[in-house]
Amino acid sequence: MRLTLFEFAGGEPALLALAAAHHALCLADPELPADPAFRAALGCVCCILLAFCNMKTLYLRNVPDDVSERLASLAAREGLSVSSFALRELSHAARRAYNPALLTDLPDLDMSATDVVADLEASRLPR
Repeated sequence: MRLTLFEFAGGEPALLALAAAHHALCLADPELPADPAFRAALGCVCCILLAFCNMKTLYLRNVPDDVSERLASLAAREGLSVSSFALRELSHAARRAYNPALLTDLPDLDMSATDVVADLEASRLPR
């Protein structure tokens, strides 16, 4: 099995070490302003690198061309990359993962769906 470039470079431990070393160099650099807020903001670049260490990567295979083209069109319409658009849409879909458990946890009110619909229809008639 071939290693990815990330794995070949040392993987997560190497990226963590790189981020920590970069942050230390930024903080020690005499050319940068001494303002603590400015130096703290430099940590953001390092924090972004560190955040990538804990992010999962999802590769989609066998995506039909027409689906890929429609995703690209939708993403372009919103000014997003296909990756950003797909991540947003997957995030929305993933929020529904626990809906069945939420419904199961609802109390049983001993009412049939037919009764509920009939009551709704009856309440709408006077309008």
